[in-house]
Amino acid sequence: MPAEPVSPHRIAMTVMIATGVLALGAYWRAHIERVRAAEALSASVAAAGVVQPGAMPPWTHRTAHFSIESTAGEADTAEVGRAAEVLHAAWRAFFTQELAERQSDAATREAPLRMRLYGSQAEFKAHNRSRQWAEAFYLRPVSHAYVSRGRGNRHHWMLHEAVHQLNAEVLGRRHPRWVEEGLASYFGTSRMQDGRLHLGDIDAGTYPAWWLPDFALGDSADEDARRRRMIPLQAMLTGRDVPALDTNVNLHYIQHWSLVHYLLHGDGGRHAAGFRALMGTDAGLEAFERLIGPVGAIESGWRMHRGAMLAQMQAHASWTDRPRTAGDAPQIREYDQDTMRPSR
Repeated sequence: MPAEPVSPHRIAMTVMIATGVLALGAYWRAHIERVRAAEALSASVAAAGVVQPGAMPPWTHRTAHFSIESTAGEADTAEVGRAAEVLHAAWRAFFTQELAERQSDAATREAPLRMRLYGSQAEFKAHNRSRQWAEAFYLRPVSHAYVSRGRGNRHHWMLHEAVHQLNAEVLGRRHPRWVEEGLASYFGTSRMQDGRLHLGDIDAGTYPAWWLPDFALGDSADEDARRRRMIPLQAMLTGRDVPALDTNVNLHYIQHWSLVHYLLHGDGGRHAAGFRALMGTDAGLEAFERLIGPVGAIESGWRMHRGAMLAQMQAHASWTDRPRTAGDAPQIREYDQDTMRPSR
């Protein structure tokens, strides 16, 4: 005897029930994952000796252009706020022409830029949402960093990230990686004195400047590339045969910073105008050679300029306070606050 045909209504009800069961299962699995992630974060925060944000909410410090959520002390937070305002003035002066071109754009009307300042490196690490080796990060719309202890520059991590923030939120531009990181390092390593940021005047107590001696160049470009003291310029501009970032962090940051410094100050500043034009392009090989010059000649001048940068650092009175390290440079940019030296 033939089976009774199943009605369309019954089929629809069965599908709806099955879909509901699957959705409930997915929701429950996601809930369990969220609970486990929260428990893991709580455990890592407790292990680091960090007070949970819920137990001690960040307080807010405001300056003319920044709103800083902080779990650091009042004096440290105020210091970072003053430094951020000095950076803001120097950054706007540097980008005067580019900002003028965007003057009619409503997006250039600045709302307070948001910062999250942690009271210690351990607290920052417990909340880090960037790469494991990061000492600061910018995740729009907030830049995150901590206050360093000890002598020397205590706010350079935040200034580096604030440059990314200003580029993205005020200038409305995200440059190609080597330009973006080179600019952030250029501002972040510049000496702050008498309420001004002296662009290009290198502060030896900042990242990545303190690693420059460990990447001192020899007489052979091929040998320097083999020993990973420098990435050949053509490789860098094309992205071919470039060492991985995560295992060669300091190499990449020294590379980007020193090249931007050279293009702005090297050879009497003859490449500065070309570099400014290059910032608005993909900054690849074709644009570089068209706006600045042949890779071979530029690389030669850049190599010489790195020696001049090191000499500038050594000539400054604060050179003896720079973070020192011995032997081959490790390939992470961890920072030991107590010794003011990069960790081994």
